[in-house]
Amino acid sequence: PDLRAERIPSEWELGMTGVMSGSRATLTFGGEAYRGDVRDMIVWAPDFRFVWSPRNVDVERSGVEGRAELRLPREGVHLSGSYSLARVTYGRSGARAGGTSGVQLAYRPRHSASLAAGWEGSQWRGELTGRYTGLRYPVPAAVNAMDPFWSFGASLVHSWSWPGWTMRTVVRADRLLDRRDSHIFGFPEPGRTFSVELRVARAP
Repeated sequence: PDLRAERIPSEWELGMTGVMSGSRATLTFGGEAYRGDVRDMIVWAPDFRFVWSPRNVDVERSGVEGRAELRLPREGVHLSGSYSLARVTYGRSGARAGGTSGVQLAYRPRHSASLAAGWEGSQWRGELTGRYTGLRYPVPAAVNAMDPFWSFGASLVHSWSWPGWTMRTVVRADRLLDRRDSHIFGFPEPGRTFSVELRVARAP
């Protein structure tokens, strides 16, 4: 009942995109830089009883994001990657509440990235992905840092037709290296996971 509404007094963003296309490949790239402080951000963090509860803090928020994708249509191959630098630090009220001004918000990584490689044929499609989570602090101070890590996943899709019907089977695996990092994968499903999906629809 004591929580206040989040407010962003102003936000600025500058971005660019570009495309380079040739006879065998297409490269798409882009990026943004932004700044937009948040007043009374609602942050969920554990208190002294280690009960997760929300509280209001002012944060200074800025960052840059970049991405690129390379497609080779003849080979059916695509490669992509992205990077994000998100500086979300405690502001004035955060420092007064026990945090340190300039320290990244609890459990928020400053650096994150992703990579993906895939292949697509007439009936088959496969993709391997990687996700990077940077260093995090579990408290509003630069102590007890949680190590950064990579997590990988894969998917395989097969599509085929039956008279009057279309079918697609999807097999996915997440956290292939069995990552179990706390407060990231601990809830609700820690560790490696697999899923199988079958979709059947009437042909148009």
